[in-house]
Amino acid sequence: MARRALKARAGARRAARSEWTKGLGRLGFLAKGLVWAVVALIAIEVARGEKKKAEGSEGAITTLAEQSFGEVLLILLAIGLAGHALWRLRIAIFGPPEESGARAAFKRAGSVALAVGYGSLCVYTVRFLTTDSGGGTTQPDTVTKNLLDEPYGVALVIAIGVVMLGVATYEAHKAISRGFLKTLETGRMSANARKIATVSGVAGHGALTVIAVLVGVFLIKAAVEHEPKEAIGLDGSLQELVSQDLGPTLLGVVAAGLLIYGFYCLIEARYRRL
Repeated sequence: MARRALKARAGARRAARSEWTKGLGRLGFLAKGLVWAVVALIAIEVARGEKKKAEGSEGAITTLAEQSFGEVLLILLAIGLAGHALWRLRIAIFGPPEESGARAAFKRAGSVALAVGYGSLCVYTVRFLTTDSGGGTTQPDTVTKNLLDEPYGVALVIAIGVVMLGVATYEAHKAISRGFLKTLETGRMSANARKIATVSGVAGHGALTVIAVLVGVFLIKAAVEHEPKEAIGLDGSLQELVSQDLGPTLLGVVAAGLLIYGFYCLIEARYRRL
């Protein structure tokens, strides 16, 4: 029985590392890059004063739907997001390649969260395609209000805010240390390609740091003041930036960083270790 279990487990690992699952992973990075690129373009429009409200990832899906061949783009996006979610789920189950110990455990936990996030975005895209309305949206302040009404809601919202600040710290560390290069097959890259990957990775992860800090800080503020309207998501983060002194300039810089991050995702699609 033990030998059969080991064989079954080995077979599952081989399947998880097969070429088709790697293909799904690479397709997922293409989809991820497309989403962030559209978010960045929306943010640039906000910084230029051409839109009254910033939009997050769900707004990016709506924007894609409005384009020529929008339905085809959304179908490809849904497939890519599903692929990325499955690839993250694979890491959560079998662990990251060439990693072990506490670092592998941390990446497994992070992959669970990312699998849920990209899976949810995939579901939203499919619902948008099938209902022409996206099935409705849930605002961050509504979710926060429901959590704050729970017995341990304040502590939970604060904990989520702290997690977001942890994400910001992690993204900042990757940007400063250039640790993201370890996830790329740099041996297959030319000197110029590696230089481009380094610059785009630093700028992209730096932009993600700013967004995560804003979301985390305002979640904690909402919990401490028991004011759900203080909670913001990605769209609120962009809007918060543009409302500050020098806001349009700051938002323009962050938007450029997000656009570069979208480009970096394309590099990951080509060179990521899967």
